[in-house]
Amino acid sequence: MTVPVDPSCRTEPDDLAPRGAVGGPVRAQASARWAARVLFVLVALAVYAPWLAGDRPLVVRARLPGHVEAHRKRLARAYPYDLRHGLPGVDGHVERELVALGALVGEPAASRLEVRLAEWRALGARPGDAEPRLVFLAAVEAELVSAVPRRRTLFPAAASLGWVEVLLAGLFPGALLVLAARRRPGCARVGLGAGLALGVVLFCRTAPTVPGLDSPAALAAIQAADPEATLIRPPVPFGPDHGDPAARLRAPGSVGPSGARHWLGTDDLGRDLVAMLVWGARTSLLVGVASVALLLVIGIVAGATAGYFRGPVDLVVSRAIEVFQAFPSLVLVLAAVAFLRSGLGVVILVIGCTRWTTAARLVRGEFLRLGRADFVLAARALGFSAPRIIIRHMLPGVLPPVLVHAVFAVAAAILVESSLAFLGLGDPSAASWGQVIDRGRYVLGAWWVTAFPGAVLFGTILALRVLGEGLRSGAGSRAPS
Repeated sequence: MTVPVDPSCRTEPDDLAPRGAVGGPVRAQASARWAARVLFVLVALAVYAPWLAGDRPLVVRARLPGHVEAHRKRLARAYPYDLRHGLPGVDGHVERELVALGALVGEPAASRLEVRLAEWRALGARPGDAEPRLVFLAAVEAELVSAVPRRRTLFPAAASLGWVEVLLAGLFPGALLVLAARRRPGCARVGLGAGLALGVVLFCRTAPTVPGLDSPAALAAIQAADPEATLIRPPVPFGPDHGDPAARLRAPGSVGPSGARHWLGTDDLGRDLVAMLVWGARTSLLVGVASVALLLVIGIVAGATAGYFRGPVDLVVSRAIEVFQAFPSLVLVLAAVAFLRSGLGVVILVIGCTRWTTAARLVRGEFLRLGRADFVLAARALGFSAPRIIIRHMLPGVLPPVLVHAVFAVAAAILVESSLAFLGLGDPSAASWGQVIDRGRYVLGAWWVTAFPGAVLFGTILALRVLGEGLRSGAGSRAPS
């Protein structure tokens, strides 16, 4: 006869609670899914910051008479002077000017410029007296006086991105498509994601634009010259360095002198807080991910070497770990950054080189445990080399707890970066949440300058901690928090 057991008398810990029980891994994994959604939004803000908050418009469709006039003046004044004085490289410069003008003016001036371009190339093939070239430039300048600018569609924000920003902008939707198309075969998913990523990269690298479209005065001049011009600006039409003294300490929801609304207010320098938070997310994630990648490389190499070879090697590595742990890591970071020049690269390097000890201890302990496993003893008996045993046989079993620890380490690195920026030891040219909080110390009446960046920083670190706890609970990891 089976005796029923009172559920209240169960003695399992929360991590061993059955599926559906209150608490335990079920609750931790549910919280981790919400934390992952929050971090997904944060990563999207960091990747697409130039499209969300910036001075450059997303799309400009207008005639550009000012740019046509600038090209015409160079053809009429600068290049004739260079020809008269025999300066080199004039032929190539004039050819590029004619090509640029052909894209700016409408018909029939564009067709005439194509003919003129062929004539200029013919003149360049017969070097000699500069007089025919001077006559040619005068004729082109006279034709451009009556030329009507063509309405063009430009993408200044996309064209201003660097290669790293373009790659991230392409990889993010590509990876999202691969994860979303679960019902398709693996090759089809990868092909769709790669095609989308390649399309975004090609669009950003070939997007047409002209210089000077990040200036409010230039945009106002374009709208004055072409009343039918269309300008699509980012949702937050302010960059992280856009400070307007007339918009200092505006309250949340107020309208600034430019006519745009400051949804979270401005700081004492007139910078929009939404723009600062969006670009600060990019800085925080860059420092967090890059520094953790560096400390994982150092920690895995040191811990794997100590745990596999043991003996004197283990003794040396263990003493090095103890030396680094004898000093508070934040004190080491502060001392190193104070003696080196400020910059994000220095912050990443210092954090990675001073906080690797936890990862090294974790990897060392796992290698000591796996060193007595049957598959490792069999690999040694078969004569496999030490690098092969470490990389192919032991390291895959160590990665799950190491990756869980990496999530906690990213949260700690973001907090260190914000602390350095708050103390004035970060990169002054990069937007940072800690930098905005530091500005709030001097304006006691403007509560929003400190409250909103502090809430975003708190929410980010909380989301990372909850995600790490969920991963550790689900995988049964022994990674330290």
